[in-house]
Amino acid sequence: MRQPCCLRGDNWTRVYTPNTIAPVNEINCKPNDPAAIVSNAANTALRKAGHFLNEAEFRDSLLKELVSLESCKRECPAVFGPASVSAPKPPPPFQPKDVCEVRGYRKVDLVAKLDSEFVAIELKFSRLSNWKGSFREKPLPNPTRSDVVAYGFLKDIHRMERLTKVVFGAQCVVPRYRVCALLSNNQFETENRNLHERMHLRSRTLPAEHLVQFNEWQKNRKPTSPNTLWRDYPPFRLAQSYVLSWQHIDVDPKNFTPAANERRPYPPFQLLVVNVSFVGEAA
Repeated sequence: MRQPCCLRGDNWTRVYTPNTIAPVNEINCKPNDPAAIVSNAANTALRKAGHFLNEAEFRDSLLKELVSLESCKRECPAVFGPASVSAPKPPPPFQPKDVCEVRGYRKVDLVAKLDSEFVAIELKFSRLSNWKGSFREKPLPNPTRSDVVAYGFLKDIHRMERLTKVVFGAQCVVPRYRVCALLSNNQFETENRNLHERMHLRSRTLPAEHLVQFNEWQKNRKPTSPNTLWRDYPPFRLAQSYVLSWQHIDVDPKNFTPAANERRPYPPFQLLVVNVSFVGEAA
């Protein structure tokens, strides 16, 4: 992508990398780095909102920021090609299960058109759900925490490797760029408290052909349910190597008031953004 200086005049003359924070009300990008564009847009969206309750709020706020750059659409139908790296075969009576076919859900969260190039974007969101307090004097609800966010984020990377085309309005297009983003302030993801080491999202480099699968044995030395291993969360491999690196997003802590029996401060959100490359079918 070219540097989109022409889109917003002088505000586009400063360049930010994915690990720096853009000033409020500015979204600037680095040439040929869609992750930087998404990263800075997410930074701005969260700073404007102050907080998100769920993934839908995150997605809709990010959508607005990307629309302000050029254009963006949500929940675009998608087509995925075959996996280029085979996953382990399940034992009987289980049958191989393609994660791109699970529940028949074949859509991409967002597709943006930025400087005439299409960028497919998959999002995940997680927040600390056992904190008691309020945001701007409104009590924060405490939904049940999901322990499969990391699996879902890595699955998004796998899906983006296999994405062949998406529907963007009346067009069927091949996105040149693909980005996966996870916004979280839950230590289960950000501080590597996931018990399944293949799904640790600590800052590290995942090697090519990295296997994503739940551990066969739990910490208490009990076996993991075969249904979990092979039916509900089938294994898959990431074809390419990826660098994982979290960045902090600063919002005003004065907006969060802990309850009388809550001694912890509300943790700040962190963002994990990964550029994904298309991987063709194995010969």
